[in-house]
Amino acid sequence: MNKISEYITKAREDKGYSMRKLARLSGIDVATISKIESGKIKNPRLSIIKTLCRYLDITYGDCLYIMELGATYNPNNAILMNYYKNLDSKNLKTTYKNIIGKIREYDKILSYLKEQYNKTDDKDLLIDTIKSYEYENRTNNCIREILEEKILNEYLNEQEV
Repeated sequence: MNKISEYITKAREDKGYSMRKLARLSGIDVATISKIESGKIKNPRLSIIKTLCRYLDITYGDCLYIMELGATYNPNNAILMNYYKNLDSKNLKTTYKNIIGKIREYDKILSYLKEQYNKTDDKDLLIDTIKSYEYENRTNNCIREILEEKILNEYLNEQEV
């Protein structure tokens, strides 16, 4: 087994699905699901991963991270977490302004996409896109929290001097 096989298996079991039920819901062949979960397929096609995410309520970004294909911030990604925690003072404000801008932009995009949901026939693609932006915004908000804590600590340290 590998990390993605363990993650998919756990997610399926957490949902209470048998492999057959997941296959029926997702349209993915039960043999393919079995091979992914047993680790025989080490790097499943990303379209399959994306489909499994939809039915297992897991994020595509997390799967990419587990498969070492993504660098999105995630509390388990110590390298990126340390990067933002150790950001120098001269880049802190610019980075904070950029992350706030990105959060606002993604909020507007999400609002628009959600409005379009009932107006489109291609709901699967729209759901995937919405989930992707929601994941990115959760990531951006985690980064925002790290930066705000760093800004506050720097301010408090300046006050002590």
